[in-house]
Amino acid sequence: MKKHQISVVVPVYNNIKYTTQFLVSIYKNTKIPFELIIVNNGSTDGTKEFLEHFDCKVINKKENVGFVKAVNEGMKKASGEYLVGFNNDIVVGPRWLEKLVNAANSDGRIGIVGMIFNGGGSFQNLGKYPFQGKVIPEQNEVDNINHQLESMYDGKVIEEKHSIPFSLALIKRKVLKKIAYLSEEYGIGLGDDGDFNIRARAAGFRLAIAKDGYFYHHGRTTFKILFPDQEILDMQNTNMDILKRKYPEEYKRVDDQPEREFKKADKSKLNILLTNNHLFGLGGSETYLYAMAKELHKRGHNIEIFTLNPGPVAARMEEFATTVTTEPKAEYDLILINHKTCLERLKNTTGFKVFTSHGIYPELEQPEIGANAYVGISEEVVDHIIKKSFKAKLIRNGIDCHRFSPTKQINKNLVSVLSLCQREEATKKLKEACEFLGLQFNSVPTDREKRVWNIEELINNADLVVGLGRGAYEAMACGRAVIIYDERSYDSIQGADGIVIPDNADEVAKNNFSGRRFKKKFTVHNLIAEMEKYDPVMGEFNRKYALENFNIEKQVDKYLELYANN
Repeated sequence: MKKHQISVVVPVYNNIKYTTQFLVSIYKNTKIPFELIIVNNGSTDGTKEFLEHFDCKVINKKENVGFVKAVNEGMKKASGEYLVGFNNDIVVGPRWLEKLVNAANSDGRIGIVGMIFNGGGSFQNLGKYPFQGKVIPEQNEVDNINHQLESMYDGKVIEEKHSIPFSLALIKRKVLKKIAYLSEEYGIGLGDDGDFNIRARAAGFRLAIAKDGYFYHHGRTTFKILFPDQEILDMQNTNMDILKRKYPEEYKRVDDQPEREFKKADKSKLNILLTNNHLFGLGGSETYLYAMAKELHKRGHNIEIFTLNPGPVAARMEEFATTVTTEPKAEYDLILINHKTCLERLKNTTGFKVFTSHGIYPELEQPEIGANAYVGISEEVVDHIIKKSFKAKLIRNGIDCHRFSPTKQINKNLVSVLSLCQREEATKKLKEACEFLGLQFNSVPTDREKRVWNIEELINNADLVVGLGRGAYEAMACGRAVIIYDERSYDSIQGADGIVIPDNADEVAKNNFSGRRFKKKFTVHNLIAEMEKYDPVMGEFNRKYALENFNIEKQVDKYLELYANN
């Protein structure tokens, strides 16, 4: 490809750190010749002097003329047949430019090409792609996403119905020759790309996206240093009014998209797929799945369950699911996914996919590319997902608070203790502590395949329950006092949080009642000390806390809201 067949135009105003990141990114990841034109919009932070060190054409403006005028001026000075407009707060991946050009050349009718990105705050819509939940400021993470996309979508494009955001877009010169440049009636920006896209489609050009490429966009970094949030919103609304006034039929059509109407009309009865890697025994994910299926079925939705490893629990699931299958259908409205193995298996199944991470250590719980939204069941898990470079929403584990409810009052003085611990070492310590205090002791089998289904009966026969995570939630919902403790762990921490009281409940919840909040080391002596803190009012508090924070009805509301708002 000969030099200057491609021109890259980038307006900048201050924010030198983003410009630096951008320049490093494109020089590292671009292997074909291109012309770089930077329009410096009157920067005052040393950007002008900084740009002198790069092999590029710089147009220095005395004042900030805004994005639209700067892009237009840069494009008028460009020599390429392909013009790429950029924001300067972008990080691109390997072969980004080749991917855009390949997509543009795949069909002579294509006039504008975009690329999958994280959303970055743009109000233009690229559509629902499984990678938009990503928040990736690091180059290596952008590279990883691109490598995965290349294996899945190598060279493939799709036509967009409405717009390609101009945070990063390739425009063929023949489009400019036919419809001219960006409309400057939108001031410094916001809405100009939507206007250009409408004119391009009206002129017969197709809009496409290179599905094998991804870029990260910080989003509106220049706007944010120039204007307060409300002023940005006001400008956006003003410019949207201009668009609707200029193109009333276009925006009537956008507002009336069949997909949106379908959601509004049919959201009371969705086709929902629930997934779990295995249905062997009564672990936390299986009982969570059962509670979700029951609540969604109660609301009138059509429920199917997908698993890679059917087992005895499958029969329980069939109480509320039309089928439990290893072969899902091609399409659903909503897909609620446990475990990354299920996410990988469902990559060719369409529907709004929500991946829920129930922990931070097991490999099955690690978030992977492929979902439309990501959920963590505690603050710790949400932080973990974000560190993995995904956006995440907090939705705590849901408990069926009708099934798990008090059937008898706990005793004024501690009489009976139930262990839900999964390690024999923890059970032995608890038994020894109970023997010392003269308390009744019971425990569940550590093997999940041998556990009883009606665990709520055992819980309600105890005054105090010892365990972690979902078991602790269920005991709280039953109005029992609870000690957060077990010896099991997925890393070197084998901790405990102690007895749950009003003063520590919110803190313990941040780590999913896992023992990792306070990370105490419990001996038999420590367990005795915790048991001696027993107070029957703890049961009443725990029941109220569970109803407020773990009630499956509230959690299902949040999942359905996540679906409805996307």
